[in-house]
Amino acid sequence: MAEAHSSDNSVNLIAILPTGEIIGIAEMHGGKLKATRHVGTIGINVSSEWRNSGVGSDLLRSIIEWAKLCDIIKRIELEVMTDNQPALHIYEKFGFKTEGCKHGALYKEGRLIDTYLMGLTY
Repeated sequence: MAEAHSSDNSVNLIAILPTGEIIGIAEMHGGKLKATRHVGTIGINVSSEWRNSGVGSDLLRSIIEWAKLCDIIKRIELEVMTDNQPALHIYEKFGFKTEGCKHGALYKEGRLIDTYLMGLTY
């Protein structure tokens, strides 16, 4: 995490309740090479009890706005499980396009899970 704080093309966002409880996290890590500095890879995680409440959308909106303002990031990409319909809906709502599928990319609970590669270029 310290690396993201010292990089001008990376950011960490945290959704916190007034009680101090963390309910969501979004991270974007920009490329390290000159040819990939413009690409930010994101990951978003929302506490299970706060899913479908708008927290994920708020985090995604904020990370996209930050990326546009930083004037380095020109492309955002992510990987999402193919059966995660709520996340797919949010990403598509914000303009992400499915660019490919990684078959058997994850192994959870004794089974292989496919993931989609999605991207947003602006």
